[in-house]
Amino acid sequence: MAESDRGTGRSGVAKRNRTGSYKKKPSRRQRITRTGIVFAVIIGLTAGIMGINSIKIWAAKAYLRMKLAGMAITQQEDPGAFEQLTQWMDPSKPLNVLILGTDEGSVPGETGNFRTDVMLLASIDVAAARAAVVSIPRDTKVVLPKHGEQKINAANAFDGPAGAIAAVKKLSGMDINFYVVFNFRAFQDLVDAMGGVPFTLELDIKDEYAGVLFKGHYEHLTGEEALTIVRARHSLPDGDLSRVENQQKFMKALVQKVFSIRDKSILRNILDAVDKNAKTSATPEFILTLAEALQGMDAGNIEMATIPGSAPEPKAGQPWYFIPDPAGTAHLFENVKNYVSIKSPDDAKAEELAAQAQAQSTQSLDRSRIQVKVLNGTARAGVASNLAEKLMGWGYKGIVAGDAKNKYSRTTVYFATGNEAAARQVASDAALTPSVEENDSVAAQYAADVVVVIGSDY
Repeated sequence: MAESDRGTGRSGVAKRNRTGSYKKKPSRRQRITRTGIVFAVIIGLTAGIMGINSIKIWAAKAYLRMKLAGMAITQQEDPGAFEQLTQWMDPSKPLNVLILGTDEGSVPGETGNFRTDVMLLASIDVAAARAAVVSIPRDTKVVLPKHGEQKINAANAFDGPAGAIAAVKKLSGMDINFYVVFNFRAFQDLVDAMGGVPFTLELDIKDEYAGVLFKGHYEHLTGEEALTIVRARHSLPDGDLSRVENQQKFMKALVQKVFSIRDKSILRNILDAVDKNAKTSATPEFILTLAEALQGMDAGNIEMATIPGSAPEPKAGQPWYFIPDPAGTAHLFENVKNYVSIKSPDDAKAEELAAQAQAQSTQSLDRSRIQVKVLNGTARAGVASNLAEKLMGWGYKGIVAGDAKNKYSRTTVYFATGNEAAARQVASDAALTPSVEENDSVAAQYAADVVVVIGSDY
């Protein structure tokens, strides 16, 4: 998109949807199955540290018996359940779990189904103890049966988990084996139960709905602070896409914290927090089976990605949507389905070769011959001239700073055909992680090989 066409405004956000239904008192069977898949993941990860046998015995006899009215799982008392604990059905097939975080609690007194602020599809290769997790932005445009064009976060609000599962299945083409739904309180209690999570926030958050949090390192991020991070979008450079990035980053930090837990009393607190406010279709027997199968899983074996797409400026009065790229989205989910990875082996090899070629090309670049223009796309004075001065310190010549025609939310580096290596070198020297786009029109407009437009994320 040309520099003159870029902007940041996002108007017309769709109103929230509610079914207006009321919650029914759960049956005993529902109470038995409400313990979250989060239970399985946490137990599975921790089992590698503390020993699966002690975890299984403690969880089964101390926790499940206490919480689920004497649910028996010993071989003598319940041979069928015990068999599930000792045998994995088919570890050669991936386990696909849909994780939904709802905005229940954002408006006091509301009941029924709720919108989803978090939507993650996790595919777990149980035999290899690795996983691929795909984030689906809440504003993703989909067509829902009986409701037409909607944001995907409305699927759960209209039709509950069944609606969310159907929408994700249609988008991904993947079968979903289990789901888990957690609300604001479950998330906060989970973080607090483990004593907080270390986290480094890159940008200030000032969101009238999610709260205020300043950038910096937090050694013990509280549940309330963590909720601000995973919910905030209004003050971030790319709105919901920036929120998804924060959600993924926090999930990695959460998993790392789980690995540090050695105290069973803390683990019990975590399970209590999940049990109170999360629900799932998985049974306790299956949860412990999965826990045993996931022992030894490493955080480095969890890959994360967001479905590819674009966020075009809506017409006046129209809602803002994230529009999935059909080919890119299909390719991503095919990789997850076939390899439990966000990249196919061919993709990974191609990226490796491209990186090698880029490195060789970069070594031969003469910075003094690259024509660079730096534009200020923010409301802050002096950022373009400061960056231009910094680049000239690297050997670039005659850089002229100026102002962009529009305000930018994300820093963007445009380059003329044949100058991608130069553009990426400029971005590297400037310590930027920008959007890099080929655009001969912008390059010609400023008589440059590379045009850097500084956004509010700089």
